Amino acid sequence: MHGLWSLLRAKAARPSPSSASTRTHRMSMPSPATVVIVTKNRKALLMNAIRSAVEQTVVPEIIVIDDGSTDGTPEAVAANFPDVRLVVPERSRGYIVRRNEGIALASSEVIFSIDDDVVFGGPDTIATTLQEFDDERIWAVAIPYVNVNASADIHQDGRGFEGTMIAPFFIGTAHALRRRVFLELGGYDESLVHQGEGGDICIRALEKGYLVRLGRATPIRHFESPIRNNERIARLNARNAVGFCFKNVPMPEALVNAVLTSAKLVQYQRARDLPLRPVLSGIKEGWQSAWARRRRYQPVRRRTFWIFRALKASCRPLAWYEDA
Repeated sequence: MHGLWSLLRAKAARPSPSSASTRTHRMSMPSPATVVIVTKNRKALLMNAIRSAVEQTVVPEIIVIDDGSTDGTPEAVAANFPDVRLVVPERSRGYIVRRNEGIALASSEVIFSIDDDVVFGGPDTIATTLQEFDDERIWAVAIPYVNVNASADIHQDGRGFEGTMIAPFFIGTAHALRRRVFLELGGYDESLVHQGEGGDICIRALEKGYLVRLGRATPIRHFESPIRNNERIARLNARNAVGFCFKNVPMPEALVNAVLTSAKLVQYQRARDLPLRPVLSGIKEGWQSAWARRRRYQPVRRRTFWIFRALKASCRPLAWYEDA
């Protein structure tokens, strides 16, 4: 892992044209924020995402990593947004790997890592969120968001609360984080491939005393793209949910949580009349991977797990954490 980050930092200093086609975003003054977007075959949606970033009152550095598009996405970015730093690797490796690379390449301390099918809720989203890093213990902000095509419900919403509200983790489509802490933690676990990276890195951050807070910005709008492999996502979500237990949770709670998680995953599919096969396959993979990596089992402390579980049940004021 350390070798990976050394390599990525070297790439940030000396981009290699042989490994990727790169267009550099030049700014007269360094920006306090970098927006990182990983994309694949969502050209029209991506244009909207970039445009909403460009229109922010705090002008961010923008990095777009194209993970193997065949719909002309790189050409569209280059033509419409010449100041965006465009990275086109030679082969597809998935969004978790590419997010790690994008964050390593960033020049700002605060990273806004968003999906290519979202738009910022207003022009002051970045400005508002930057102000919320007002405590060194806050390493990430879970920005409010709404799944426009599903419902009007607002998630990760810290508005309406007095003081700082602490959350267990953030959702990948709507968050900002401190780059320094992200690199200190080793970045996202690339073996996850897809799904579950937020909870995994956030419980490891909590183990070191770093916290996630609920944001107060105008909600990000998530237009969930129909271009997605739902069965693959369901399989990886199940695998990684079971794997989380055996990677991060202390015994005997790890075993209990893995059993309960497996049962809940099956129950969820049945209740919505969704295919069981991908979930059962993912559960099996999760248990198998747990056995394979049993000698590398390094769970968090029981106190950390207790706090994480309590926050999952309900977000709490910062004062609660200080007294826990």
